[in-house]
Amino acid sequence: MSQHALKFILKSSLIFLPCGQLAIFADAPETPVGILLSASDAKVVRANSTNPVDAKPSDLLFSGDSIRTGSAPASYLFCAGKSRQTLAPKGEALFEADQVRVRKGKLAAQQPAGSCMLPAVLRVSVASQQSYGAMRTRDLDSPAVPVVAHDKLPANVLADLAPFENAAAQSGNDPSPLVGMAAVFERAGLLANAYEEYLKIQAKWPGVIWVKSKLADLDQLLAAKAEPKRIR
Repeated sequence: MSQHALKFILKSSLIFLPCGQLAIFADAPETPVGILLSASDAKVVRANSTNPVDAKPSDLLFSGDSIRTGSAPASYLFCAGKSRQTLAPKGEALFEADQVRVRKGKLAAQQPAGSCMLPAVLRVSVASQQSYGAMRTRDLDSPAVPVVAHDKLPANVLADLAPFENAAAQSGNDPSPLVGMAAVFERAGLLANAYEEYLKIQAKWPGVIWVKSKLADLDQLLAAKAEPKRIR
């Protein structure tokens, strides 16, 4: 075993919890259909569940999930429609692959989003997120693989980034354009660039489980990519 591999095993192990405390709906990553931008006292009801849980900005929304607003509205980005929507108080909306179906109440606002792209992630049971959050990953080092400078990026990547960069310049503290940029880099195989964007997202949305998971996954991939090939 290489010294790097041994170091990685010693430093990167998760603190595993008893079997059954962590439930995952899918074996493969799944692309969400939306993301919550503001939540106030809203609740999220996940697909195949009847238990509402407190919603929070940064919550990824998958097909089959729904949100219920309380005394205040909730806003979200819906990718299929490339739109930002706000559900009025005392409302309920179901997220489907190609539409948001308002079951109760009404939309208080709706506007074009320009572009929308979200990263594929494992759909983790909300009931298990507290346990999942108790897992500890190693302190993430800076990626050993350098980022590609903006002026060296391929033309197609620059084109995909452009609407998110424009949105980021106009949106102030809204991290959602950074999520789009991270997804663009990840799909283009520019993992160090994606890692850098997820660090920015983590700074704005600290403690978000799916962001931590993305950083840990990318850290492992970048470490493996940087490790010199063994001479046979």
